[in-house]
Amino acid sequence: MATALSGALLAAGASSGVALSSGIIVATVGGAAIKLGLGALVASAAAQARLPDQPSMRRALEVARRLVVNRTTYGRSLVVGSPLRPYKVTRQVYGCMILNNRPSAGGEIFTYTDSRPSPAASEPWGDSNQYTQGDVYDFTGEGFAPQPDPFVGFEGDPGGFDFFRIWIGKGDQTSPPDRILSEAGSVFTENDGGEGLTVLWYRLDLGDDNEKYYRRWPSMPRAAPSIEVLMDTSKVWDPRDGTQDPDDPSTWKFSKNQALITLDALLNNPVAPFSRSQIDTASFEDGADIADEAVALKRGGTEARYEVAGTIQWTNSEIFSQIEPLARAGGGRLVDIGGRIGYAPGAWTAPVYTLSKVLDGRVLSFSNMKLSRNVPTAMQANFTNPDNGFEQDSLPPLAVASGGGADASLDGSLIDSATRAARVQKIEAARRAAQKVLTLEAPSDAIKCVPWSNVTVDLPGLEDMDGVMRVTSTDPAIFLREEGGAAMRCPMALEEHTEAMYDWSVDDEPETLFSLESDVATAGEVSFTGVAPASENLTQVAIYRAANGGAFTDASLIGTATAVDDDLGFTVTATTGAGAADFYVAPLDDAGAVLGTPSGPYSLTIS
Repeated sequence: MATALSGALLAAGASSGVALSSGIIVATVGGAAIKLGLGALVASAAAQARLPDQPSMRRALEVARRLVVNRTTYGRSLVVGSPLRPYKVTRQVYGCMILNNRPSAGGEIFTYTDSRPSPAASEPWGDSNQYTQGDVYDFTGEGFAPQPDPFVGFEGDPGGFDFFRIWIGKGDQTSPPDRILSEAGSVFTENDGGEGLTVLWYRLDLGDDNEKYYRRWPSMPRAAPSIEVLMDTSKVWDPRDGTQDPDDPSTWKFSKNQALITLDALLNNPVAPFSRSQIDTASFEDGADIADEAVALKRGGTEARYEVAGTIQWTNSEIFSQIEPLARAGGGRLVDIGGRIGYAPGAWTAPVYTLSKVLDGRVLSFSNMKLSRNVPTAMQANFTNPDNGFEQDSLPPLAVASGGGADASLDGSLIDSATRAARVQKIEAARRAAQKVLTLEAPSDAIKCVPWSNVTVDLPGLEDMDGVMRVTSTDPAIFLREEGGAAMRCPMALEEHTEAMYDWSVDDEPETLFSLESDVATAGEVSFTGVAPASENLTQVAIYRAANGGAFTDASLIGTATAVDDDLGFTVTATTGAGAADFYVAPLDDAGAVLGTPSGPYSLTIS
């Protein structure tokens, strides 16, 4: 029997390795049907895949205290330190915080202290002869000095003490910073370095009694201050780079690539890591190429197609439910490819098979229209917004064609760009709007059709079904023939799938400004009134003018307004020449950089 089964698999195109090791389940059902399961990967877990939003995650990690928390931080992320117990020595407080349970790349940093922006101090704190600004990664130096804003009691200290120092260990540190060991050696030893972890050490000065330290350090004495760091976090293995050894993390490089990070989470999660033999690495390489593609932005420049940033706090819950959000952040899915975990990217792929024949083992079923109540009316995605203090923001709901059911939501908490979130939202909305559904039994050579692969349907006499469809599930089965030997059939379900689902242009970007009304107030003048987006970096609103049909990248700045009220309302007016033109309105930061997507174009004729 084993020979017959292996022969049928090999005849269908399977390799000998698959034929002998794919986990065949044997059962006798009315003439002995032997089934080989190759269905979609953990469908129920994937359907419920959702992570806490990143602000909630940071708040949970901030109060973790003595609890052991397994977390991995990916991309360029705002990381909150989980504090170990702080120790007070005279008027100084020393402590350590865990930022990432593995090494990090580091890079340039920006810190927040008790939610206060804390740029690098530019003036001496206390006696200028005692002041130095050190490298945050140098454990032999004086330490890096952030300057929380506002910082109460900043006027100086006659003793020459500096008030706040931090050091960050990227995982290669073997002991605490030298300065902490020299000043607090009774508390910490050389063995307390946290090697292999990304940690932040701090030294803060409480100040004297007259300075009321609780105003300077509002969380003291109940707890250590909250310290958040924007930094480059985990390095990951890129199988496309021959210089990187999968077994030597020291050769890995920092990356924000969504597909590579998904692969890393499968291989290196601390709950249930998979071996490389269980992974279809080639599919992740293809996904990484797609994620790296440069996509043009309306404001000019480009961004990588799919990147992720954020923290995963690992739990003992089903592992795929924790990793699937990474795959979905690129519009993709984890799938089963020949018994191994593969990745289907959020991009169009060419059909792998032409279905021109069906078998009679299963009744063919076809529908060209879903019930309206089974299609959501709208799709809404959230994302983590770096321009709004890394808080969770939502995109405007996107209508789903022919939808009449409850609105659907898309967890984009690991996406840190409104345009990337909008791209994934558009793809998912188009998929949910697909109407044609087909179930049938295909011949044995259809075994190459794994879930999420595309198939060209070309069935003679059944032209209504023609077109490209995506395999949603497949369950190949081996049947023993009465006359001897075995035969394979491939029952499968398919759904309408088109290349247009992945179309994208700058016109699809979500507008940054909302409730915007335009008005030509007087001859030679244009005015816009509206509500600006929530952003801690926004300081001004600008008007740009372009020729009719011109893109924002061709537009010229003609006016700005810095008066944005507490409710983010603004009015911006500019003098401009007569004639028809297209106008754009954009929020800017102090440096004049555009935040998010400009609003427009607005076609107006100036008298």
